[in-house]
Amino acid sequence: MPPRVLLINCTSPYFYYIPMGCFGLCDMLARQGVEARIFNPALYPQSQQGERLGEVLADLQPTHVGLACHWQETAHGLLEALAWVREWSPTVTTFAGGFTASYFAEDLIRTLPELDCVVVGDPEEPVAQLVQGVPMEAIANLVWRQQGEVRRSGTTWLIDQALFDRLAFADCTSLVDGERYFEKIATRLGFPLLIGRGCVFDCEYCGGSRHAFRRHSGRHRPVVRSLAAVLADLHRLAGRVTTLYLCYENDPSEVIRLFRAIAADPEL
Repeated sequence: MPPRVLLINCTSPYFYYIPMGCFGLCDMLARQGVEARIFNPALYPQSQQGERLGEVLADLQPTHVGLACHWQETAHGLLEALAWVREWSPTVTTFAGGFTASYFAEDLIRTLPELDCVVVGDPEEPVAQLVQGVPMEAIANLVWRQQGEVRRSGTTWLIDQALFDRLAFADCTSLVDGERYFEKIATRLGFPLLIGRGCVFDCEYCGGSRHAFRRHSGRHRPVVRSLAAVLADLHRLAGRVTTLYLCYENDPSEVIRLFRAIAADPEL
């Protein structure tokens, strides 16, 4: 059976944004011939979320289900999504990723038997290897359970500039009921545009600070997408969004260059 992946955005009643890495991960998998979709429970009333997920699972029949637990507010959403998935299948491979899952990876594997593994930090290559059947002990960035014991891979994988520039982080064709997402984010901050990964600042409160990235992802320095790659994402979004959300403070000159390029592009 060819691998198929469903990514579930773990949600809370107050938070429905999808981590930007989910879109890039789907693009990475698609480039390798793996069908991947994103399901966001927060786009539906609470009473309909489980039923809609069941329909998506039945339609896609995924071999692997990933759970994006990026912010701590969505921790209870991880438990709820796991319960839904295990009700559908006790054997489908489950994995989690994101800032919160990465930091608490060993705790999650130790306490949640429904969860098979956690991808710590950058997910693209580790997830691609996981769904292609590479043994867990040979995959970087992975925490998993083996004979009742928690295991952690001894290698760290970080996305490089070339791959970061190739991937699309604004291709929403993989998103189930995507128009609902665009309508919802238009009422708040708009679409989050990925410029870079990592931070040079060390704000104590931030899970995306320099020190935090070292702890949960093994990243010691930021990696920044090329201007051409960011503009390509903007062209994918043209006509669908009117507001962008930029969370990138490392180098204001990068943002200024981006704004000037947008102003100079008649299609943007």
